[in-house]
Amino acid sequence: MPDEKIEQRINLKFLVKFGKSATESFNLLTEVYGDSVLSRPRVFE
Repeated sequence: MPDEKIEQRINLKFLVKFGKSATESFNLLTEVYGDSVLSRPRVFE
């Protein structure tokens, strides 16, 4: 798994603990990582 994907998963865990929903988290990750964001189903796991 490339480092960027690991970084995204770490950020996703932070956002969930911070109280963001999966949809909000996915939207924020998309803003930051653009086309290289984790897939939507992966975020919703």
